[in-house]
Amino acid sequence: MNDLEYAFAAAYIKTIANKMLTRKDLEQLMGFGTAEEAIKFLKDRGYGGKSDGDGRLEGLLQRELETAWQEAYSVLTEGAPVDILLYQNDFHNLKTVLKAMMSNAAWEELVIRPCIVEPQELYDAAVTADFGGLPEFIRDTAEQAYERITSSNDGQLTELLIDKQAFAVMRKRAGDNRFLAGWVELNIFLANLKTAVRGAYTGKTAQFLAGAMLPSEQIQAERLAAAAAEGIDAVLALIEAGGYAAAAERARESMSAFEKWCDDQRMEYLKDYKNNSFGVEPILAFLIGKQSEIQAVRMIVSGKENRIPEELIRERLRELYV
Repeated sequence: MNDLEYAFAAAYIKTIANKMLTRKDLEQLMGFGTAEEAIKFLKDRGYGGKSDGDGRLEGLLQRELETAWQEAYSVLTEGAPVDILLYQNDFHNLKTVLKAMMSNAAWEELVIRPCIVEPQELYDAAVTADFGGLPEFIRDTAEQAYERITSSNDGQLTELLIDKQAFAVMRKRAGDNRFLAGWVELNIFLANLKTAVRGAYTGKTAQFLAGAMLPSEQIQAERLAAAAAEGIDAVLALIEAGGYAAAAERARESMSAFEKWCDDQRMEYLKDYKNNSFGVEPILAFLIGKQSEIQAVRMIVSGKENRIPEELIRERLRELYV
């Protein structure tokens, strides 16, 4: 598909996006006294499709997300680059099944969907040490991660390897698509910022931080790692000097406030693309935005289930796509 051929798909997805939850809807959701009332409100709006399911929150959210992907796939031809948005789910699932294999633990409830590779395929490949049947984008990473975790039993280093490989694969898949390339670089940058801030707060060594950083086009990873090893003041000073004073300010407030800032940058990025009439960008932006919406719903309803104060939930809510 070229940009003109995406015109119908973009227009169709915009009609779907117009039905997404707004901040006003979230406020109404917040106003219910119980999680059950909140879930009924969502179902009455058609959230999660026509299936009643089992009435549990996660099932409802999973069906809603799957419906969004089905809508996108219904108007896209084979080869559209939406698969890149699922790569991180697959690499997360790889981490999950490797940990489960090493500890002989259950993993089925811990995987993320939608995904490209059926999680059972990942698990079977791991327990048999046969990765030849996996798709090319994850095959080498799975084999390398298997070798690392079975030889060292170091889950943390294995996760670092998988994360680095995941972003390398995403960079390759993004190619010269401006939206996707920018999206991948933004996520790499934010991942580095989180690593630096967390590492500074928890006292990680310079060696560990250097190994955890990803090559970035923004603040150099080496400088971030060195600053984080010095302490939180050094890394926040570097972030401010790099033009991200708001990020440093949020990090001084709390890790939660800083992570909210990071997530809000992702929604800010979508603003320049979601209203495009041509190209695949509006479809990609919609799918990313839908994930953010679902996270917000989960935060509110699960907060009610766990009796978290409303003001605390409100503080943690991220920006929405619409």
